Amino acid sequence: MGDAAEALLLAAAVRDITVALSLPRGGVKIPRPLVEPLAEYVVTTLKLESVDEFISMGPESAVSCVSSLDDEYPAPYLVALRSWMIASPTAAKSVAASRPRMSRVGFKTMEKVAVDSEDSDGDESVMSSRVAVSRAERDAIKDSKRLGMTPQRITALNTSCYGGLMVGEDEVEGVPYGSDPQTLEFCRKKLKDVVTLPKLLQAKDAAGAKLHLLELTRQYSQEEDCSPEVFCIQGFSTTTEDLFQGDDVGYCKYVQMYMRRFKGRAFPQEHDLFLALKCFRDTSGTASIKSELTTLKAKLDKVDKVTSDLAELKSKVNEHKQALNRLENRFNQSSLQVAPGKGGGKGGKGGASIGPCNYCGELGHLQKDCPTKAAAEAPDP
Repeated sequence: MGDAAEALLLAAAVRDITVALSLPRGGVKIPRPLVEPLAEYVVTTLKLESVDEFISMGPESAVSCVSSLDDEYPAPYLVALRSWMIASPTAAKSVAASRPRMSRVGFKTMEKVAVDSEDSDGDESVMSSRVAVSRAERDAIKDSKRLGMTPQRITALNTSCYGGLMVGEDEVEGVPYGSDPQTLEFCRKKLKDVVTLPKLLQAKDAAGAKLHLLELTRQYSQEEDCSPEVFCIQGFSTTTEDLFQGDDVGYCKYVQMYMRRFKGRAFPQEHDLFLALKCFRDTSGTASIKSELTTLKAKLDKVDKVTSDLAELKSKVNEHKQALNRLENRFNQSSLQVAPGKGGGKGGKGGASIGPCNYCGELGHLQKDCPTKAAAEAPDP
């Protein structure tokens, strides 16, 4: 494929994104000076194929993209872009979506695109009038260049990944590029009793899905000249397992989303960062957050109970402290009243240390030796 054909495809994609970004959303439009640089960045740097993918990134990511451009844009431009991103999609539709699709795509069509583009001497208008490049054709050209296989061979690989059994190129001859294997009659007959990859993913059987791809890799590795297939499957499998290590639900959800986005194209990319981020939000991220919230709530309940127990214990400790203080005060008062003394007194030597008397209240003797009591109880003469 010549450079002119590739340049044409890139220019067509930029043109489509430019038109889509120029359309208003909810009455809001992106400032014109920002539209074309942003469209080129979306296609060439982010490798996005539609404006819907760009919108799904969110307003903050869009503003971050603008900050990556060469020119600086005033704050009102960024405000307008953010408003456009969050507005309801009233009329922002891709021009590419309205174009008619070709029913079949083959390698000969790709060669025709390349030859016509090289013969056009860079005249893009002449090329556009000769060949209407469909979305499927563009996908076929890009995937063939990335994977080093013809579109028909990629279709055979995609069908093999679906069923877990090697499918030859001759079996998919004439099948439109990007076709879903589930819609193919020969595929339904051949894989009637086979547990397919979508079924494993639907059942959230991550271990089964990984074994499915591993067994298919083993089959291809035993065949000659199948290195592109082996590298394609291994690259996707290894990257995906690393991304979702320990998260089986997230793994299955991501592979399902990937297969829907790249329907009928096997694994043209080792990973899709935007799909992974979306999957983290929708599945594993949410499940993880819910699990963490449940665990945290249980811990908080335990903390509340411990706090309540501590408050009750603190109250009891305070009560014991008050009782101890009262006992200590009584003891101190008793110590003052029964202070040690020297010399005699009532009741003999050292008598000042005895008492007080329970009858008269004086120190120096007890009630049984109280002279006041004895005098009171003495009989009258």
